[in-house]
Amino acid sequence: MASLWHRAARIRLRAALILGAAITASTFLAAFPAQAALTGTGWTAATVPANFDFTDSPFSPVSCVAGTRFCVVVTDDLSVQGVNGLIGQGDLVTTDGGAHWTGYAIQPSASIDVLAISCPTTKVCWLAGAGPSDQPEVARSTNGGRTWKLATPADWANAAYSWWPNSIDCVSASTCWLAGQTANSIQNPAVAVTTDGGRAWTTFSNLPTVTPDSNGDTYALNGISCVSARNCVAGGGINGPPTPATVISTTDGGATWSLSSDPALAGVQQVFGVSCLPSPATSSRPVCHAGGLAVVGGPVALTSHNGGATWTVTSAFDTTGEFNSISCADASHCWAAGDGTTVALLGTVDGGASWSTVTSDTTNELGQVSCATTTFCVATTDNALWVTSTDGGLADV
Repeated sequence: MASLWHRAARIRLRAALILGAAITASTFLAAFPAQAALTGTGWTAATVPANFDFTDSPFSPVSCVAGTRFCVVVTDDLSVQGVNGLIGQGDLVTTDGGAHWTGYAIQPSASIDVLAISCPTTKVCWLAGAGPSDQPEVARSTNGGRTWKLATPADWANAAYSWWPNSIDCVSASTCWLAGQTANSIQNPAVAVTTDGGRAWTTFSNLPTVTPDSNGDTYALNGISCVSARNCVAGGGINGPPTPATVISTTDGGATWSLSSDPALAGVQQVFGVSCLPSPATSSRPVCHAGGLAVVGGPVALTSHNGGATWTVTSAFDTTGEFNSISCADASHCWAAGDGTTVALLGTVDGGASWSTVTSDTTNELGQVSCATTTFCVATTDNALWVTSTDGGLADV
């Protein structure tokens, strides 16, 4: 699972700090791979301030506001100390479709290791991740990512080694959903929601159950996507021996949940990113696209036309890795980002009927992606920040 790679890489840097060594550029680059190159001309590497580094790219999350030219990216800020003495994080903001990026420090960076971001408006953004003791943490910005305020409930902040969110989706400035996993040795799911801008959170105890495996694991949740305050789909699985992926959904704000029993999921070990949109047809169930890991190995794309109840799964696009993130501007136009595969990015313009790949010369692809429109998307993959204004070149086809 990508989070384990992320923590292992940060441990190497933490060891240098413990031994009293300075975290220099050479120390940092020794811990992570160098930037390679993407195929094609549809994506361009952005120029960012020198203190911002994307070599820890699996958790350089990005969120673009639909229909705008505004995006916020979180990545390592070499000038900031983070959780447990590690390198901290900052955010980069664009208001002109990725032509220019302005960097800001995330404070208090030592309180949250950011794993996910969601910006429902160009002013309001939310961060979610793990605290110093693997407890859930959230932070909020009301000025478009320039400053942040920790907004974690006291009972969460004091619940060491309880759970952490892997994903956040805010359907409005006041309503945000979190999905994640327990922080102990057993993998179990966690979901929470706020409907009042973070003043109060509800953590659900009625999530669907599955038979535990021999280790006692049921499933973790890696991604969540909501089309309204009441209608959400979340996906996950467990990090371990091959087991079917898990997809759950709600249409009543979490009062009840459904567990997909689709046999197609038997060929998928985990679902990672999920992106749902209202159906363009008459159906009330959303269209969802997801990225995942095949049981036999390799990244797969999944599509559901009924709110996550049943799925169509592609053949694996590689023999290693998975698709870690996915973002759809509408039901037809989507991009997914790879993790541990040479397939850095995967795009579709026909709702998943066919896909086009953007590859790299390294398998160190640990990406995130967000699309604001059918042509403008931002991705953090291949150890850099990439921008397209032509739908990754697919708009030119």
